[in-house]
Amino acid sequence: MLAIELNDTWQLRRLLVVHYYTHRALPRVNALAPLGQRKEQRAERKEENGDRRTEDGNRMDRVSNRSVARWR
Repeated sequence: MLAIELNDTWQLRRLLVVHYYTHRALPRVNALAPLGQRKEQRAERKEENGDRRTEDGNRMDRVSNRSVARWR
């Protein structure tokens, strides 16, 4: 355990920052891949899952299997 005096606000602030950056969620590995490779992976996933769109071009909701109209 780190020995910290509670009066020392700068040390506490630094500890909080270090704690935040060490415990935050790490980015997915796919996000680090080059753009072309990511596009290919996305296309592959789309083929696997099937195109989830209705005849009028709206997306389908995965749970209720109903069309999800976008408000613009």
